[in-house]
Amino acid sequence: MKRGFSEKKRIFVEEYALTGDLKKACEKSGYTEKYGKRLANSDEVKKIIEEKTSEKILEEVANDEEILRFLTKIMRDKNDSSIRERMRAVELLTKRKQLFCDDEDEEVGVLIVDDIK
Repeated sequence: MKRGFSEKKRIFVEEYALTGDLKKACEKSGYTEKYGKRLANSDEVKKIIEEKTSEKILEEVANDEEILRFLTKIMRDKNDSSIRERMRAVELLTKRKQLFCDDEDEEVGVLIVDDIK
């Protein structure tokens, strides 16, 4: 958060970024709705709210490494996962790692020799 922001403004920005509810952010920070609207429309606050919102989205979405760890855990778990779940995890991991490639994409050339006289 930027220096020079009062505690009330910091609370307003964090609550507004978290909930997207102007009324709630104003109540929590102690601002009037009129001032809250003006504050929410300022370029400085818009920028901070956009940054906080994008950070929140990044935290909510699983990254590649997290997905691979999850699938590996299921694959190795002999106690809680069924064989079907474990095999599906193996299938998804091999697809991701491209361990088994189908030869469907490769064209196989056929040579026909016409040497009948």
